[in-house]
Amino acid sequence: AFIFFGYRRGLGRLFKISFYLNYLNQTVPMIGLPVIYFLMLDLKKDKIPPDKSIIAGLIYYVFIYFTFFLFVIYALFRMFVSQQITKIEVLGTILSAIIVIFIIIIASYIFRKPGALKKALTISLWPIHKMITPFSKNHETHQSFEKFFNIDFLVKELQSSFSQLKNVRFKLFLGLIYAFFIHIFDVLTIYFLFLAFNFHLSFSAAAISFVFGTVISHASLVPAGLGIEEISRGFIFTRFGVPLGLAALVSLVFRGLTFYLNIPIGTLAFRDMVKSLDEHPKEN
Repeated sequence: AFIFFGYRRGLGRLFKISFYLNYLNQTVPMIGLPVIYFLMLDLKKDKIPPDKSIIAGLIYYVFIYFTFFLFVIYALFRMFVSQQITKIEVLGTILSAIIVIFIIIIASYIFRKPGALKKALTISLWPIHKMITPFSKNHETHQSFEKFFNIDFLVKELQSSFSQLKNVRFKLFLGLIYAFFIHIFDVLTIYFLFLAFNFHLSFSAAAISFVFGTVISHASLVPAGLGIEEISRGFIFTRFGVPLGLAALVSLVFRGLTFYLNIPIGTLAFRDMVKSLDEHPKEN
């Protein structure tokens, strides 16, 4: 996403950043806002403008959710063909799709209207200010943060940057393809976990289990879907003939690899990032 605007950063640095962003996304239930704004703050050291960081974060989420929606359609089609779908699952999926489309329409309207965008940024930045204040150890750092979060500047730059995206359509397409493969890797993780336990589960069944386990987790409104995703995905596994014990084990291992592992690693990465936020450390 940063390459769209001519910025290149080493994969090692971005790999480290991804851990603490995942940590924030899972531990602070604020619809991904801490992720985008802390990304903006951290990349400030690399001279990347705040509007570019915000758009990179938004592009990532749009691609991830859009490609996931394609997986939902695939899962629905496979279950319809095999006559394994219930009315509740159909209604739940349709409701999720309606919510996603509604959010996209609202977001598109907000970004086209400077006044609406300014209000949205003001509201969303307020909790971030509360989170960042403890890191402003002195007046100079605090003033630097305030300047960086100037609403009028962000509105102007965001709208200007979005207009540049039409010039990188091919790169956007490649980004979309990559986002699609992210979900494929999740499905393949489930597929190979079952092979590791000497059980063959088809790729389609793994995809269906991944999709609906995730949908049920989000629909539950439980932060990070703790417990809900593990149980629901394990139950879905059993519908494809997986023994209950193995279904529960694979569901837990999958969540451990894709979620719980991020927490301790992300905590260490986040603490390191917080230390680097203070641009003007006090002299001893």
